[in-house]
Amino acid sequence: MPDQPPRTTSRPGLRSGAVGIIPVAFVSVATIAPAASLYAGMLLVAPYGRGSTPFAVVLSLVACLMVATSIGQLARHLPSAGGLYTYNVAGLGRAAGFLVGWIYLLAYLLLPTIAALIFGYGLGSYLEHRFGFPSWTWAPIVVVSTLLALALAYRSIKQSSRVGIALGLFELVVFAAIALTLIFEAGSANAASVFLPEGSGVFPAMIFIVLNFIGFESSVTLAEEADLPRSTIPKAVIGSCLVAGAFYILCYYAATVYFGPDGFGGAQFALLGGGDPWGGLTTLVWGGAAILGSLAVWSGQAANVNASINPPTRVLFALSRAKLVPGPFDRVHPVHRTPATAILTLGAVSIALALVLPLLLGSPLKAFALLGTVLTLMLILVYMGTCASSTLYYWRKRRAEFRPFVHLICPLLGIGIFVPVFVAALGIDFAGLGIAPLAWPLSLAPWIVAAWLACGIAYYAHLRRRRPEAIDTIGTGATTEDVLTAPQPEAALKTEQGTEPAR
Repeated sequence: MPDQPPRTTSRPGLRSGAVGIIPVAFVSVATIAPAASLYAGMLLVAPYGRGSTPFAVVLSLVACLMVATSIGQLARHLPSAGGLYTYNVAGLGRAAGFLVGWIYLLAYLLLPTIAALIFGYGLGSYLEHRFGFPSWTWAPIVVVSTLLALALAYRSIKQSSRVGIALGLFELVVFAAIALTLIFEAGSANAASVFLPEGSGVFPAMIFIVLNFIGFESSVTLAEEADLPRSTIPKAVIGSCLVAGAFYILCYYAATVYFGPDGFGGAQFALLGGGDPWGGLTTLVWGGAAILGSLAVWSGQAANVNASINPPTRVLFALSRAKLVPGPFDRVHPVHRTPATAILTLGAVSIALALVLPLLLGSPLKAFALLGTVLTLMLILVYMGTCASSTLYYWRKRRAEFRPFVHLICPLLGIGIFVPVFVAALGIDFAGLGIAPLAWPLSLAPWIVAAWLACGIAYYAHLRRRRPEAIDTIGTGATTEDVLTAPQPEAALKTEQGTEPAR
């Protein structure tokens, strides 16, 4: 008998079956933050799409559904807290899969800092200009909101998701009510013609609208805590994409027909609300009640902060369990069954980064813009890698289930859409679109991505020499139960010889 301790299942894993499809889907919806994305992105999108902006939104939704379908197909067979890290290792193989996953890791680790910064800046700026609060008000908002999110995440994924649903629903309902009011007030100006292509701006508008969907995949990290994950996760990913798409279509249609397709995105539109078109439209139809629109944005941003803790801590948990990253991040709270060590560690690092980086760059807005650009570049690369993973995984390992449209056409379309989006995100102008170069500090983002990738290559070389099996483990989608009950070498040998190992 070999001299090594027997495997046991005494160490707890994440609480399986803790959340159903609606809480899981709302993690993705909250990560997208549709109200805040619309609020901030309309002035960027409208000058390109003009009167056909709603048509551009429909095409953007279709493009994102191609990626969501690819992710959903992988989720059917790889229900792991490792999320897209697991998918890419399983599909692309050890080297390429690890590097795509490495990019995915940093992108997700930045989520809590990014969410807290934009919430702190938005609410802090309002309190400063409206009530004379000091300019540093954003800092305590960052700290308090992150601590509250940490407390909820530490306690229970169920409690955290319930708060996210409440905040997210308020955001969606208020903006939908504003949109319906605009449509009603537009009267005879309502027209289906805005869903037809007109002019050459539809495609560049799509590039920026697609960015507003980023985060729809975040619910895949809850696979080990979701009820019936092989069906719940694919439905949640595609469902969150559809919810965000329907939200954007409704709001952009309402704004277009109310202001008028001919003037939408023009000079007068840009001046509306002092450079805040959606806020200006809301004030025109709701008057003093327009404050509800601002409350909805803050509610969505708060939901974003709340949701931002859960996905990266699950990825850290899975990677630590597979021994891909050092540290005790696979420790689970014995009562709450949450990745407590990962939650507390990430929370502390996120708060520190959110407070220090604005001091170095000069403002929280610049810090948010830099980290947001890094996140965007990284997730676009991950989306394209995951699309390729879907094709290769089914072709190599699930050939009997391979369907040309789902496993080849959809991934190729997803990659094809995101290539120009990635080029635009780099600040490279093409096809005469007039894309401005990245200004400082955003210009640092490509270098940060490249430096992180270089670190990943070096770390992969180390793992390949020391622990190559760790990379393979994360690519199997193994859960804590799988890892702890894996057969020992002696048991595996007996099985190969036809002898059933003792239980």
